Amino acid sequence: MTRGPRSHSWWAYVPTDKRRVLQLHSLQRRLRQLLLRRWNVVSAVIIVYLLMCLLLNYFGGGSLISLVILPLLLLPSLLLVGWWLLWKEFHN
Repeated sequence: MTRGPRSHSWWAYVPTDKRRVLQLHSLQRRLRQLLLRRWNVVSAVIIVYLLMCLLLNYFGGGSLISLVILPLLLLPSLLLVGWWLLWKEFHN
């Protein structure tokens, strides 16, 4: 993912001692932008939540795992019903 000096025409004018620093700053900026996208933040939160569920299940909380996973199963349907009711309110 690190782009070399030939990826842009202006790399030819960057001093060689500063190229590595600029490449690292560019990589950090791209990673930060990638991590701050809404879809990626939501995915990361869901993955962390599922990892917590799996750890709870692994350490003996088998009956609690259903209570922990229940919001993940019910939230999309609740959001769909809310969206449908709001749409119906404004279009009728």
